[in-house]
Amino acid sequence: AGLHEGLEVHFLGLTTLTLLLGWRLALLAPCLTLLVLGYFGVTNLADFGWQALVGIALPVATSWLLFLASWAWLPRHLFVYIFVAAFLGGAITISVKVAASALLMGLSDSYPWHTITADYLSIWPLLLFPEALLNGMAMTVLAIYRPHWVNTFFDRTYLGT
Repeated sequence: AGLHEGLEVHFLGLTTLTLLLGWRLALLAPCLTLLVLGYFGVTNLADFGWQALVGIALPVATSWLLFLASWAWLPRHLFVYIFVAAFLGGAITISVKVAASALLMGLSDSYPWHTITADYLSIWPLLLFPEALLNGMAMTVLAIYRPHWVNTFFDRTYLGT
């Protein structure tokens, strides 16, 4: 949903994509989508750089680093994978993306800080749970029914089989 030009609100799903494909392909797939949106005139070509950085690279890096941290410091268990890497990862990823977009728009003087806080950051808490739930549910279904599709899920490690 477009609140103002450059301050759009949408669910990312990049945590699921990162856990499903790994960080390299998770960076590539949304960039192809961004190119298609640019080709059809939905996105301005001049904004590709910051949109790729803030909307793709930063969320993918956040998801990947949270997965690596959970792998290193938490027990390797199915529920840890689902609730920390997928559910919490989705919430943190949308938080980082919204904060970075707001900071970028505020520092570039595209909008006054009052508009950013009143119209954009006020919606942020409403995005946390749905983004986390969508990523958590998607990774739960994939880890249970198609674990061989998920790049970061290992049956022997997480389930002890």
